[in-house]
Amino acid sequence: MDRAHEALRRIFPGSTGDSIVTVLLTRDEVETLRSGKHQQWDADSLVVLYPIPRNDTGLAVIDNVRGKDQMITYLVAITPDLVVKDLEIIAYREPYGGEVRNKSWQAQFSGKTVSDPLRPGRDIMNITGATISVRAVTFGVRKILATLTLLRQRLSQEVAR
Repeated sequence: MDRAHEALRRIFPGSTGDSIVTVLLTRDEVETLRSGKHQQWDADSLVVLYPIPRNDTGLAVIDNVRGKDQMITYLVAITPDLVVKDLEIIAYREPYGGEVRNKSWQAQFSGKTVSDPLRPGRDIMNITGATISVRAVTFGVRKILATLTLLRQRLSQEVAR
């Protein structure tokens, strides 16, 4: 978790720390996310990091997606307008496909929103030898954007606390 805290301080300069909140999704929220294009939805909670002091700079979500055999832990920083500010691979455990750790590849997610299709090989550059990792991380970012869009009202109340 240290890498996540470091990433959060780098992404949100001026923050003096962070607070971690696990947001549990209701059964209806999970079903909404599993319908349509999010059929592969696989979680019933979200781990949200808020920079301290909590203000309108945004938040970050830490999640895991399955690579070929191992989990990839990543952090997505989101602005209050639900635009991707930054992406950081926190832990990559696979022997191959680690090119997704390159900041130049991760940078292409900046500015993306839930309305962007985020298709590997079209909207997101594919990496030869890392196709499974590219697909997994791209799916994860789409999943987080869809979840935050659904939970927008509830999370804005959380920030106000």
